Amino acid sequence: MKITLNKKEILNILKTFAKQNKYGPEIEKNIFFELQNDILTLKNSNFDTIISANILLENENNFKNNFTLNAKNFENIIKQIKDENFYLLINQDDININGCSLEKITNQNYQEVADSLQDKNINFILSIKANLFIETIKQALAHVSPDNKRWDLSGVGIDAKNNFLNIVATCGSTLYKSAINSDL
Repeated sequence: MKITLNKKEILNILKTFAKQNKYGPEIEKNIFFELQNDILTLKNSNFDTIISANILLENENNFKNNFTLNAKNFENIIKQIKDENFYLLINQDDININGCSLEKITNQNYQEVADSLQDKNINFILSIKANLFIETIKQALAHVSPDNKRWDLSGVGIDAKNNFLNIVATCGSTLYKSAINSDL
């Protein structure tokens, strides 16, 4: 099975995953890929939250597959690609990215993360578009207080409620508020 992906879109998703994970003491170093018909879903976790991004594929496929790849190896290969788009060739035992082979990791690794999350009574699991999330956070950061003495206003508030990811930021004189609808 061969699918074509956009380099910039994938790198933005990986950047979002890395930001989400840098605050967690235990970082999931693998990315779970799930291919169902014309949607490729990438998932990552830091044992507190699962974050996922959906990519709508141009060619509609009647194909289902899932696999796990090492996040750093995947990112390093993509960064070396000079073209705007690259292809992912899904074989039985490995993944081929523009001629570079990556070994699949057993899905048991990701399943263990998902099982451990169930035990912790996670409040929410949302599926949102990575580029929309990144743009919303960038806009919110413009309203964060630059005064490092005001710790309560030095970040972006993120809350999930009723299938929406609510994002709020304020510097004390301006307020930014946005809600992203979940794909789930």
